[in-house]
Amino acid sequence: MIEEIKDIHELEEQDKFKNRLNEVIREINSLEKKLEDFKENFENRVNKTVKKYLEELNKENEILKSQNEEVEKVKKEKININKFIEAFPEDIKTEVFSEEIENEDIINKLVEILKDIFNKKDNKIEEINKELQNKQGEIKNLNFNLERANKDLEKFKTKLTTENEKLVEEIKNKENEIKVLNEKYSEEKAKFENDIEKLNEEKKDKEKKLKKLIGKYEEIKEERDSMGDLLIARKLYNNYLEMDTRVKTKFEDILIQKDFESFVSSGYSISTIDNIWDIIKIEYKNISKEDLEELKEIFKFFIKQINKRFKEPKYSLIEVDLGEEFDAVTQVDLSQNSRGKIVEFVFYGYGFLKDKDNSNSEDIIDKIIKNPLVLTK
Repeated sequence: MIEEIKDIHELEEQDKFKNRLNEVIREINSLEKKLEDFKENFENRVNKTVKKYLEELNKENEILKSQNEEVEKVKKEKININKFIEAFPEDIKTEVFSEEIENEDIINKLVEILKDIFNKKDNKIEEINKELQNKQGEIKNLNFNLERANKDLEKFKTKLTTENEKLVEEIKNKENEIKVLNEKYSEEKAKFENDIEKLNEEKKDKEKKLKKLIGKYEEIKEERDSMGDLLIARKLYNNYLEMDTRVKTKFEDILIQKDFESFVSSGYSISTIDNIWDIIKIEYKNISKEDLEELKEIFKFFIKQINKRFKEPKYSLIEVDLGEEFDAVTQVDLSQNSRGKIVEFVFYGYGFLKDKDNSNSEDIIDKIIKNPLVLTK
């Protein structure tokens, strides 16, 4: 601390003292300015140091060293100030000062001012030290949190690495399973394709055999139908020969009787069909019911055979039901009543069939060629 000047008469030269005092004041002002600048810049330096520490995690020791150097610098400045204060009383001799200056009150006030200045500097340095300690505490907390975060990060990395290894192992196992399945699939596929090829070959062979069988069946069916038709035709021819001679005489130019072949060939004609109908319309009273039924069968048989010459049947027989009302437009009344109910169906009519949209459609008469012959009452 600066000692009070007791005797101003001890100073030898007043000007010398003034100069010396002014020099001291300038040094004090210079120190004060340095302390002010230090205070203003200290917080910024600490914040920058902390930020730099957080950004450069691997340079903790260097940052702490830098902070310690700052602290040492402040301490040195404080020591320098204290040394100056301690040296000041030695430089200023109170005896000389008292000799040069007679007003002791002025000197005492001046000394008090100097003391106050240095006390303020001490307080500021102490505040700075406290603030520095707080910053160091904050840095310590940050280091602790950072260390804990690093430990958590390492744990997470370890866990992630373990899980990744497990996942890689699972993927590897799945890839092996897929590989085995693909190999098995390829084998099964090849076997399946081979079986399909064999089945296709067998199918082709069976289709060929089936086609042959169908062809044979059609041939046999055609032969059977032909045989059946021939048998029916033979029966009709035999029955026709047994009919009343007077009836056969009426048909001798239409149905040839000399042999079976002539009989059949003569019936395969629409003109023959029309002539049979025309004769029956005129001679029905002279024909017995038995012979009339045989002529119906002959008429029906030859209409069926004529239809076989076309892709689709072209003609159709027309029948009537007993008891229905007579229709003069579509029927012929041989009893010449021209009205009433039908009591007897004498003979078939026939007509053209309407073209079908499909094979399952019902047969519809498009145009009547010969109306059915009936009797009414």
